[in-house]
Amino acid sequence: MKKALLSLIGLISFFAQAQGPVETLFSGYPEPGTPSMWQTIEFPGVLNQSAAGANQDWVYGGFTNTNVVYYSLRVPTALETTTYPGTVLVNERNLSDQIFLGGSDAQRTITGISGAGLTLNYNTNSAALGTFPMSFGYTNSDTTAGTYLFDEYNGTFTGTVSTVVDGYGTLTLTDEILFDDKPVTRVKVTQTMSMNYLSFNNVGTVTQTLYVYYGLGDGPLFRTTTTTINVPLLGINETMEQAEFNIYAFLDNPDFQDDKMVSVVPNPVKSTFELQGISSDSIKSVVIVDQNGKVVSRQNAGTTFDIGHLANGVYFGIIESGSARHIKKIIKQ
Repeated sequence: MKKALLSLIGLISFFAQAQGPVETLFSGYPEPGTPSMWQTIEFPGVLNQSAAGANQDWVYGGFTNTNVVYYSLRVPTALETTTYPGTVLVNERNLSDQIFLGGSDAQRTITGISGAGLTLNYNTNSAALGTFPMSFGYTNSDTTAGTYLFDEYNGTFTGTVSTVVDGYGTLTLTDEILFDDKPVTRVKVTQTMSMNYLSFNNVGTVTQTLYVYYGLGDGPLFRTTTTTINVPLLGINETMEQAEFNIYAFLDNPDFQDDKMVSVVPNPVKSTFELQGISSDSIKSVVIVDQNGKVVSRQNAGTTFDIGHLANGVYFGIIESGSARHIKKIIKQ
C-alpha cells in the first residue's frame, strides 16, 4: 500500500497547468501524440515556497538530476470511458500511468488516476481544476469523492481540490539548469483526500501541494509536488517532494539562441572540439546535455572541450556568456 501511495506523487503532479493568462490546461505542451519530456531533480530537503504575490524572486539551487519521464496526450479507449465516466482525454506518463480528464479546454476535471498499485476513480464527484483562461489572483475550489484501490485494499475517498494563481515574478534555477531571472507566473494546486476502509472512516489522509512555474511564452518551466501521507493503520507518516523541469522548455527556450557566429569545430566530434566565434573570457559556463536533457558534462571556462568519454550520439551544448546564452547541436562519433 505504501508503494501505491507514493505513486500519487508522479500521477497527480501533471494535472495542473497555468500561466497568466493560460488558455487551456495543456498550454505549452507538444501536439497530442508527441511526448513531453521532463527531467526529475532532487533537492536537499523541502523547498521553502512560502513567498507569494506580485514581483517575487524565486531562486532555487543545490539540486541533482535523476531521471527523465515522458507525458503524452491521447483519446481514451472505450473501456476507459466506461470505467471512468465523463473521460474525454488521457494524459499518460511513461506509457504506463494515466490521469483521466473530463470537461473541455475551458473547464477541465479529473475523472480518474491509475498507476502502479493505485487506482483513484472520481466516479462520485469529479475534481474540477478551474476555468480557463487563468491569470494572477484566480482561485477555484471543489469537492471530490469516489473509490480507490491500493494493492489489496479498496474503499471510498472524499476530498477537496483548490487552485490559485498565487504569484508572479522571476525564477532562477542555479547549478546545471541555467534558468536565470525568467519571468514566470506561479500556480498552486492543493488536493486533500480522506480514505475510508470497510466500516472505518478516515483511516488515512493524503495532502498534496503542487507549484507550477510558467515562463512567459515558454509554457511550464518548473514544478514541485509535496505529498504528506499519514496512514496510522500502517504506521506511515511521511512527507516527500518531487521536482521536475520541462526539457522542451529548456532546449527550446528563446534565450538559448543558435548563434551562427558561434560554431563547434570539428563537428562531428571524435574526442575534443573547440568553440569558435566567442572569446574564452566571455564564457561563464558550457553544459553538455544528451537528448533526454540529462547533464553529462560541465565546464566553467575555456573554449576547448573533451567529450571523448561520452557515447556516440547527439548532444546539445548550452553556452552561457556574459550577455547571452546559446545552444549548439553536437554530434559525437
